[in-house]
Amino acid sequence: DEAIKFLEFGMSMESSEPQLHFNLGLAYRKVSPTRSKEAVSYMRNALRLNPKNKDYYWELARTYNYLNQSNLMLSVLDGMTRTLRSGWSSLLNENSNAGVDEYIHHHSRFLESEPVIQQAEIAEKSNEAPAELQSAVILYLCCADADELRDLHFSLAALHKFFSNRYQYPVVILHDRLNSSDMVSLSAAFSSPELLLFKKIKLDFPRNMSNEDRAKIPKHLHLAGHQWSLGYRHMSNFFCDDIFQLDLLQQYEYYWRLDADSFILTDIRFDVFQRMA
Repeated sequence: DEAIKFLEFGMSMESSEPQLHFNLGLAYRKVSPTRSKEAVSYMRNALRLNPKNKDYYWELARTYNYLNQSNLMLSVLDGMTRTLRSGWSSLLNENSNAGVDEYIHHHSRFLESEPVIQQAEIAEKSNEAPAELQSAVILYLCCADADELRDLHFSLAALHKFFSNRYQYPVVILHDRLNSSDMVSLSAAFSSPELLLFKKIKLDFPRNMSNEDRAKIPKHLHLAGHQWSLGYRHMSNFFCDDIFQLDLLQQYEYYWRLDADSFILTDIRFDVFQRMA
């Protein structure tokens, strides 16, 4: 709430700054999920003022997902892809009177049909029994912050609904900070808690790096227009090396890694691990 007060004061001084609108939207969303509608309003303003910032698209899409508005989520991502891939000018040529916000909320092809998730619910189900399961596991790594934890609840629910209820592979959540309450709520979100395992890990420097060398590593790395935190680089190192040393994985031949914000929105009617085999 204190952050919101400061941001609102900043808005009163300079209402044309898109980052202020965006940060205020994030602040509303973080204060309470019930304020996500207010967050949407500010995030849309940020995009109107600066349609070339991918973070604005992504967080708006994320917020629509929290509101269970999957078509608008996909519409935002559609606008982001078109904008960043070929430039907004090509999209304006298709809809000469449409700005970014107008396109996303009135012209995107994702607004022309029933919500994706509802389509999947009424789709004809396959009558074929699943073949023998492969030696495989589904992996997540969580969670950097509260938003990522919230994303994971949505991701697990969708994974179970559209894949795991038919292909019952174990799902392992690797983590370094989840508490017992988090695990209970995540298990409830997945609906098949007997398939869900939690494994605590430590994200750290490579084991063979000396303390002297560790002290030389900057907390933030500025590269390719981004600022990469030490935690992010620990995660990258984990997936390049340490993950293959986990005793837990030695029994499996395949793994499918999903991010906390990997949202499956329609039925997967085949065993992805059979495709790997």
